[in-house]
Amino acid sequence: MVKIIAHRGASYDAPENTMAAIELGWQRGADLVEIDVHRTADGQLAAIHDATTTRTTGVEGRVEDMSLAALARLDAGSWKGPRWAGARIPGLVEVLSAIPAGKQLLIEVKGGPRAIPSLLAQLDTAGTRPEQIIVQGFEHEAMHLLKRQRPELRVFGLIAFRRKPDGSQWPGLTEILARCSSFDGLGLGSDGPLDVQSCAAMRAAGLQLFVWTVDKLPQARALVAAGVDGIITNRPGWLRAQLGAV
Repeated sequence: MVKIIAHRGASYDAPENTMAAIELGWQRGADLVEIDVHRTADGQLAAIHDATTTRTTGVEGRVEDMSLAALARLDAGSWKGPRWAGARIPGLVEVLSAIPAGKQLLIEVKGGPRAIPSLLAQLDTAGTRPEQIIVQGFEHEAMHLLKRQRPELRVFGLIAFRRKPDGSQWPGLTEILARCSSFDGLGLGSDGPLDVQSCAAMRAAGLQLFVWTVDKLPQARALVAAGVDGIITNRPGWLRAQLGAV
């Protein structure tokens, strides 16, 4: 059965990357909740997508220049609606401590290799078991570093697809497999060439396949038919209900 993964929590309904969205993701039946983390000025990791606080709090500032305590004082919910006023930016340890039994957290690490020591320290602080988490990132150098340091962790490489001037897709399957052979899986943009053959080739290489971000049922059904392992969506409860037992 394909896994349903809540993108930044149940972010269609609640403010992204807050405990409200994360907990709602679990309540809506997600198998995994995905969050983004940035390193703070005091070496912690905060659950926030952007490198700045402007979009989700209305306060200008760079995450890397602020302490976790300072970030936690910001209102990260009002932009989504009055009912979410006062929702905070949580630290990674808080999120890790709330993973329900039998569920997993998918952590996208921002900021490259510099964030890896903070990630490992906070996994240790929270006492997180390796099977509870998957770590992913676009910065493949950082992901390779993480896999070398903690081979027991499941590590995914994120892939965003682009069109070449000749109309072909980049990166192609050969390059993906060469670039990501040491990973446990891939987080693939939903606009990529994800047909039965390409998915079969990636899975034959031992890679688990998650696809982001999918909120339309026809696209989700096509991805299930192609053989992906997980679908990352802003609407986990709705998508699970629509797909049924697929």
